[in-house]
Amino acid sequence: MSEWVRSQSSWSLLLLRIQRRTGRSDADDLLQSAFLKLLELKPGNIRNVEAYLVRAAQNAACDSVRRERNGPISFVDDEHMQSVPCTGPTPVETAMSRQRLDTLARSIQDLDERTKEIFLLHRIEGLSYPQIAERVGCTVSNVEKHISKTLVLLAKRLLD
Repeated sequence: MSEWVRSQSSWSLLLLRIQRRTGRSDADDLLQSAFLKLLELKPGNIRNVEAYLVRAAQNAACDSVRRERNGPISFVDDEHMQSVPCTGPTPVETAMSRQRLDTLARSIQDLDERTKEIFLLHRIEGLSYPQIAERVGCTVSNVEKHISKTLVLLAKRLLD
């Protein structure tokens, strides 16, 4: 019985501390939710259980105030959602884009090494034709031929 009286007075004291610190009428709910959080944790890891309960209740009060200030969450009916236009790509468009990208990647991998190097230097690294010619040791005309050959191949594969 004395244990029960002690626990009841501790609970009441905690409740009073939380009411004073938060100024909220729902202090009993805050304390109860803090206590539930305590039970979910391993209480052995907490040095001061009362301080933990008060802090957790204060945090819950702050969260509650924030939610009240932001207003209630409203849900939109499916009927209203259908009238909102989707600005992103459709699933079909996304799948088609991925297929085109895969086709491009495979086509570039199929190029001979020199043509692939020249094409990637131009398209990925942004080098000019004269810079590419100097780097790979060929003429600018040769670079132009490799790039145009690659563009024709890629366009043909994408259109198939």
